[in-house]
Amino acid sequence: MENPVYLFLDRMATLGYLQSFLNDTRPFTRDKVAEQLKILKELSAQLTRVDRKILNEYIADYRQELRPDEKHFQIGEDNNYLFFRSFENMKTGIKNVFQYQDNREKQHLFIYEKDDESIWIDWSEALRAESKNGSYRPLNRDEIRFFAQLGKQFSVYFDGIRYVQYNVNNYTELTTEYKGGFYQKPEKETISLQGFDYSNAYVQMTGKYGNFVLGTEPLFWGNSPNSLILSDNVAPFPFFKWQKEFQKAQFTFFHGSLQPKDFERDTLTGEKTFIEKYIVGHRWDMAISPKLNFSFTEIYLYGNRGLELAYLVPPVILWPTQHNLMDRDNATMAFEFEYFPWGGSKFYGTLFLDEFTTTQIFNDYWANKQGVQLGIHYAPIKLPTDFRVEFTAVHPWTYTHKFDYISYTHNGVDLGFYAGPNSQLWFFENQWWPGKRLYASLQYRLLKHGVEPLAVDDLNYYPIGSNSNQNYTDRDEDYNHETTWLMGEIKTANELELQISYHWRKEIFFDWKFKSLEMQGKVDRYFTFQIRFDY
Repeated sequence: MENPVYLFLDRMATLGYLQSFLNDTRPFTRDKVAEQLKILKELSAQLTRVDRKILNEYIADYRQELRPDEKHFQIGEDNNYLFFRSFENMKTGIKNVFQYQDNREKQHLFIYEKDDESIWIDWSEALRAESKNGSYRPLNRDEIRFFAQLGKQFSVYFDGIRYVQYNVNNYTELTTEYKGGFYQKPEKETISLQGFDYSNAYVQMTGKYGNFVLGTEPLFWGNSPNSLILSDNVAPFPFFKWQKEFQKAQFTFFHGSLQPKDFERDTLTGEKTFIEKYIVGHRWDMAISPKLNFSFTEIYLYGNRGLELAYLVPPVILWPTQHNLMDRDNATMAFEFEYFPWGGSKFYGTLFLDEFTTTQIFNDYWANKQGVQLGIHYAPIKLPTDFRVEFTAVHPWTYTHKFDYISYTHNGVDLGFYAGPNSQLWFFENQWWPGKRLYASLQYRLLKHGVEPLAVDDLNYYPIGSNSNQNYTDRDEDYNHETTWLMGEIKTANELELQISYHWRKEIFFDWKFKSLEMQGKVDRYFTFQIRFDY
């Protein structure tokens, strides 16, 4: 989901070039991306000069879907290519790396193509310098990727990603790509090694009955980069998924396995034991008209028991189903809309509902566990830029449950809104594409988050619903009817971030980022410079 094609297609949809494009349930298949690129190619005369060039680069990268009769330029008569097979291959490959050619497909370490079968193997390396308030440390990122298309309907993908940071001068906080789970802890306070790794994978079957996936990767559901429903804040988790597209609608179902935050340790073996934790969800995306999209989502979490067969039926309505399972599960639903009043503008919103009481819905009742989000996305027709203004509010105790093991988290990290409950956010963003190889973004976040006024070890301590992992039965019932949208001690964070990425060569990128974070009068300044190589 880090592929910049998502940003490009979202802007094209706001501009009105991709009417009825349902793009809020990700990741996309390569075929779905190719379909939108094909539409844009027919409308290319209406795009700006820069956007036409960006489009042509994406069309080159999706050559296999758009021009299946053509072979990759690296392949010879034997239908495959391996960088290390000969000195000539290595010489030509390195030469291509340092020579930029417009609309050239990306090179691969290994590639095989014959008839309707293909295999790609890629290697990526990133070298990064990070600093916080003047203290620098190096970091490197290694990645290997494998993709195989076996016939027209079956595909396989996996990757392995490792991050290693060298902590210097007590700069030990984990880099921003850490999303929970295992990590290697530093052994020393001066210079030490710290790292973590992830793997994404799937096997996928597509056909007239839909798209069937068995995978492990984050899922993103929502019309905002700060989604309330499912975001990419978390580490990959395993699931099986079915998605079926109709003419103006799309249905998606998935059932997955999550990791609880807490565990018990066997007193004899020392083995960690976790309670079973599952997530199930389905979603309808509908294009009501060329100017209006609507989505409805149900997501439930359950655990401490085996798989529920009732939850394995994709279209079943989860609300009454969980009632008949004795109302044990963490039940949520969401309603979303996108309205395009004219080309270049999109108004969008989300209402996320956890448990709520209809008789108390307009009162300051603790169980009004909900989140609201409203935003405007504006993209000028004659300029390759866009602007976004967005407000989000998440009520205390949202995402929590009376059973800790089914909080709305994976490895203790929020599945939905990144700041969790008891939060309010103003978000401003401006993105620019000055050229097809240059991207810049400016973001500002004003986040207010309520935290407990007393320390955990205080005898009078009580949680106020500021963390998704809290148990709502531990609340102070004196506040049952005095739970406002922000509770406790309010922490305010002002965050300004500037990011620039330059696609110097087809396989080489330069990334620069600056972030200033002011919280309660203290200012931290972060700087990052990175060189990425992707072959």
